[in-house]
Amino acid sequence: MRTLILCCAMAVASSAAAQSLGFGVQGNISNLQLSANVKQIVGFQSSATNTALEQVYGLGVGGGAHLDLNLPIISLRLSGDYMSLSPNADKFKSWLQTYLGSGVSSVSVDGGTITEYSVQLNVKLVVFPIPVFQPYVTAGGGLAHVKMDDAKITINGTITLPQQALIEEQNVSMLNGGVGVDLAFGGLTLYGEVKINVFYLNEGHGTYLPIATVGVTF
Repeated sequence: MRTLILCCAMAVASSAAAQSLGFGVQGNISNLQLSANVKQIVGFQSSATNTALEQVYGLGVGGGAHLDLNLPIISLRLSGDYMSLSPNADKFKSWLQTYLGSGVSSVSVDGGTITEYSVQLNVKLVVFPIPVFQPYVTAGGGLAHVKMDDAKITINGTITLPQQALIEEQNVSMLNGGVGVDLAFGGLTLYGEVKINVFYLNEGHGTYLPIATVGVTF
């Protein structure tokens, strides 16, 4: 994967002088879903862990920048992004009540933020190349650095669980695919897209991060 990204990046650079380049910025909103192997906390074991933990995190936010190379049929987009997701205390309480019962009246969470930095190369194909409104499909891959801060969980104000991270810090490969639309106004293009990213974590299962992106390209 690293070799492929490097070769594609070199191809982008070598043909830049003869092709149309665009630079832009984007903002992202995401929703995290974790696989079963990374949903274990403070030793709790239950079949419910197959579906529960993604409910602990709210929407994540982030942003980044991109470089477009416009070729005759397709375009290539090299992008770098940052994403941050934090746990929600009320959702954490509901999740813990699954295991500890209704005796859990309050939960505070200190830490537990998941951060992700990624570099991706995508191929973009406009489905209907009409003026102004241009729907497209996109797919690609890249590399990501994923880290989760240790979380200190306090229950009912008196019981403090040991600090722990649900996933280890790691560099992983990733794939993505989605759809979007360009709104082209001369030298300025606004766009919005929805992609699903697959992260291949060391824990043995993919982590899916649906991302809604809005951006502008100059």
